Amino acid sequence: MNKIGIYDIRGKYPYEFDERTAAIAADFFLSTLARGKKRPFAIVGYDARASSLKILKSIISAIKKRGAEFTNIGLCTTPMIYFLARRMGADLGLMVTASHNPPEYNGLKIVSFPPRTAKSSKLKPIDIYSGFFSDFTDVKHDIKVVLDCSNGTAGLVLEKLLPKMKGLEYKIINARPDGKFPAHGPNPLKTSATRAGKSRLGNNF
Repeated sequence: MNKIGIYDIRGKYPYEFDERTAAIAADFFLSTLARGKKRPFAIVGYDARASSLKILKSIISAIKKRGAEFTNIGLCTTPMIYFLARRMGADLGLMVTASHNPPEYNGLKIVSFPPRTAKSSKLKPIDIYSGFFSDFTDVKHDIKVVLDCSNGTAGLVLEKLLPKMKGLEYKIINARPDGKFPAHGPNPLKTSATRAGKSRLGNNF
């Protein structure tokens, strides 16, 4: 059954949620959240699910028809869209994802912030995002961790961030984005990264 939440829409693809649904939603939120701007600005991205790129293309088409500007982050994590929408002064952030739902689902997450001046940068979006986190990482003691990316998109960020953390011995498993989620389902509450080996800390994305 299609679900409309306070910040997202989800359903089984293509029966409950498809390209047309996504395009209509994108157009609606652009018209209502852009605060009357003639050329609103949106940030868009998608997750590793098999249908996500097709849905993103329909959203971009809707954005162009409305005459809006946009930046396509591409394959990314949902928090990246939230962070970059704020950082880049976007009127709207749209992320094609069904979060922890099974592979046959897809959806759209929406975020909007009060107007603010964008911070300019020549860096790639992934570098801006990982660079932000590196300012808050300070490993006081040597520690071994195992990080399970569940074949989602978290590995894109971790592979940029973790090499900068001195004193951290880490192992990333299931890092390759794959919308079929071959290792296990995308729900992090149902699996444990600590099973991958002896470590002081395990985390599942």
